Amino acid sequence: GSYENIKVTTPEDMGIAELFLKKRRKM
Repeated sequence: GSYENIKVTTPEDMGIAELFLKKRRKM
């Protein structure tokens, strides 16, 4: 599943998305 398909709507999702982007940058 692509994370891009997930719509960020709640503050919790925002945190998950932020962590995901940070991990992606390291890779």
